Amino acid sequence: MIINYLGIIPARSGSKGIINKNILKINGKECFRYTLEPVIKSNVDKIFFSTDSTEYLTLYRKYCSHEKDVTFNYLRDGSISSDKSTCNEYVNSCIEFLTQKGYTIKNFIILQPSSLFRTSEQINNVIDLHKQNNYTNIKSVSPIIQTPYYMIYEDNTQVIKNHFKNRQSHKTIYIYNGAYYVYNLHKYNSNEEVFIKYIMEKEEGYDLDDQTDLKIISLLLK
Repeated sequence: MIINYLGIIPARSGSKGIINKNILKINGKECFRYTLEPVIKSNVDKIFFSTDSTEYLTLYRKYCSHEKDVTFNYLRDGSISSDKSTCNEYVNSCIEFLTQKGYTIKNFIILQPSSLFRTSEQINNVIDLHKQNNYTNIKSVSPIIQTPYYMIYEDNTQVIKNHFKNRQSHKTIYIYNGAYYVYNLHKYNSNEEVFIKYIMEKEEGYDLDDQTDLKIISLLLK
């Protein structure tokens, strides 16, 4: 069976900044559900929940009995579930697992649960952008306010030399926000580094990483 767009939700259990971040209840709803619900409503063909925790998988099953689910009883191996594990490791494990189940994946989207402000419309826009640009890989970004033109290293040297007379003259600088990584599997396997950016507002791309983020996100979600 061909999967044109697979949505991968990576939800390991070993987060350190916020313990059990991916299942933490925020305004009455588990963190991962802020991703799961719009993905179900989107044009993503199938959903794969990549976790190393039976507790997480059980919770996921409670909220996703949808026909889009292809997780089966997959549990990510502990060797690829630490904070030092790479994205490539869990993606490759997922692709290999589904290939053994008879699926052929054409493209996939990594949807990290720590990005809580995505919508089904956004996901569809990202998919459309991917198709319109010959399946070139996509990374989502947000503009930054704390410009590196005014940042220094520990030895007082500038991060980027400032050639501008004032802040308004600066070029817009973007930061990867982790909300969307879209790959064509063939280009992913060939290590193609070319990508296009999907620009999001700062609030849309807010990422949950620590307790300060949690306070801000809880307010924004109300």
